[in-house]
Amino acid sequence: MVQQVIKTSPHGSFKVTQLCPNVVICEDIHNKQKWGNATEDKPAFMVYLGCSRDEAKGYVQTFNNLYGCKWCEVRNSKYLKDFECEIKVNGMSRLGLNYLVQEHNLSDYRFDFKDEIFEAAQLLKEEQELIGETEAIAKVITHWIGSQLEDITEHYLNSSTLKKGIFKIELEQEKALTN
Repeated sequence: MVQQVIKTSPHGSFKVTQLCPNVVICEDIHNKQKWGNATEDKPAFMVYLGCSRDEAKGYVQTFNNLYGCKWCEVRNSKYLKDFECEIKVNGMSRLGLNYLVQEHNLSDYRFDFKDEIFEAAQLLKEEQELIGETEAIAKVITHWIGSQLEDITEHYLNSSTLKKGIFKIELEQEKALTN
């Protein structure tokens, strides 16, 4: 999803931008709130993550432990109306925000990948009726693998475990530089 500005305050001090279907940030353009995560070229910001109430506790723990955020507040959705609730997160770094958005965009891609597998299974069932089981399996698998080979490296590089490990290393390096 391309970044989309949802709202700007009357004096332009705050800008609310949707980064992906369930992540919104509110930027403090003039850093009046002193949220603590402004950089030389980017304003401070607050993160809002839309989720279900059942998911909220796990996200809060992740934000506090992995992302090192200052505090989180679970509340009724204000910006992300399509979700049961949203988590207001203070103190996330830009690196953490980038990781969060990538992870949520990747999870949407995983659902697409599951749909492709389901479609391949349906095709297998249709082919099996026409030409026999073994030949149908071979034909569908060959076709599917051929269409997926280009994406194997991307899937590996975008794997959740690998990305979390890289994120932890980058976060440690960022903390070392600021101390």
